[in-house]
Formats: sequence, structure tokens, C-alpha cells
Amino acid sequence: MFANTVAALARRAAIRTLAPSATLATGAPIVFDRNAKKLQRDRAAKHPNARQTDYLKDEVAHRIVERILDVKDRYPTIVDIGAGAVHLAKHLDQDITNKVIMCDVSRDLLYRDADFDGERGVEIERRVLDEETELLASFSENSVDMIISNMSMHWVNDLPGVLIQARKCLKPDHVFIGAMIGGESLFELRTVDVDEIVVDYPSMFKLIDDLHAMGESNVVLQRRSFLHRDTLLAASSIYQQLHGNPDGTVPATFQIIYLIGWKPSPTQPAPLERGSAKISLKKMLEE
Repeated sequence: MFANTVAALARRAAIRTLAPSATLATGAPIVFDRNAKKLQRDRAAKHPNARQTDYLKDEVAHRIVERILDVKDRYPTIVDIGAGAVHLAKHLDQDITNKVIMCDVSRDLLYRDADFDGERGVEIERRVLDEETELLASFSENSVDMIISNMSMHWVNDLPGVLIQARKCLKPDHVFIGAMIGGESLFELRTVDVDEIVVDYPSMFKLIDDLHAMGESNVVLQRRSFLHRDTLLAASSIYQQLHGNPDGTVPATFQIIYLIGWKPSPTQPAPLERGSAKISLKKMLEE
């Protein structure tokens, strides 16, 4: 029993490796414990219900592919950062790409479905890396046709830094598409669109268990290490009263924010100079 206690304390100490006041080299504050997120993803890869909880990331991956098809172009090599298992790759074929490079901080999750080696002629390569700090070191500038991030950027401390790295890695006039769990703070951005996916669960505890199996549990540095059983029971009761369905299930709404952007290129169409229009918009509207 003592050995188990020591092991548990050691694991907890390993998770709490960073001070809440720490910053990255870029100056961005460290809000999320990336080491804890890696450990969560390692555990998620081995969770007995791991594949049963792929539904959310699989669905978002499918919606990302729909957006790729909207671009109406073909990208020989796609880099999938924060790839996890093969959520995105299994939706791709040679009409879209020749090769997918899957990147994730967790080797266990990246190789969870190691027997999947691409379908319909698409080559799969796996690389273990942290997209927050190692993306630009892993790919040369102006070398990548497309970068995808499926449901991982909401755990990144320096989101602008990741996007800067992605822009440098992309070839000119090539595209980045990302999807992340978020809220209303980005509604005003023109290049962002939002989906809501509602999933019904038997109970709040089943929702929590699925979040564990997805590797999506909280990793804020100043989080509490555990919640008392009575607190969880009270929370479950309140959740049921406030949001419960007539059939006894409880809904959980996942708001997915999508981002898309192209790396600048001299060949891209440029807006006309202000005042150069030959037809008055006001006049057109009046007519």
C-alpha cells in the first residue's frame, strides 16, 4: 500500500512540473501543463473505452475534410498536428493528398492504431513532437502543402506562436485549417466558423469518463488535484436538474471553432486601391 501511495505521489509530482507564473521563451504565459496533457494522452491511448470515445474527434475530422474539399485543390503532403490516433487520416484519399504526416506529443496515442497504414493509397508517417514548441524545428520553411490541427489547439499556451510556426512551414499560398473547442470570444473573427455538437450521456459521470478516455481532462496549472465524492455527487444532481433531458440523460454541448488561413503570396489576388472603383456601391443599392 505504501508503495502504491508513493507511486501516486510521484505521478502527481510529475504532472505539476511548472510554476503557475512561468512563461515560454516567446513571453506567453504558461496556463496549461503540457507535460500533464502528454500523460493524459498516454493514458487515454490505453483506456479500455478509447475507441468508443473517438466519436467527437472523428466527427470534427469529417467536418474538416468537408472544408478541405471546399478549397477545391489538392495537397500532396498534409501535416496533421496534435493528430492523436487516425481521426483525420482515415477520412482522406488520393483525391486530396498523397501523404499525411501525423504529429503528436504522445507516442502512445500516435501509435495506438499502428496497424492503420493509410487507405486508398494515402501514405502515413508518424512523428512524435510538441506542436507548441517543435513544429518549426521539425519542418523546413516553405515546405508544407497543408497543415491541419484537429481538436488540440485549445490546450496550447502560445496559440499565436503556433500559428506563426505553421505560417513559416507552409508554402506560399498554401493553407492552414484548425478546429478547437472554444467559446464566444472568437465570434467576431471573419475567418472563424462555429459548429455545436450535442451529445447525450446517461449521466455526468459517463461524460467525465469519456473525457478521460479522450485525453481531454483539465490541465490548468492551478487546478485542484482531486474532487471529493460528495462534491461530484452534488454537481451531478445540479447538472441533472438544470440540463437533464426528459428521458433521464444529460446533454453536453461541444462548441467547435474552425479557423482557416492562407500563407501570403505575391500570386494571390490583391484588393483594388481605395477609390478606384468605377461603379458606386451606394448607387447600386439605391437601384
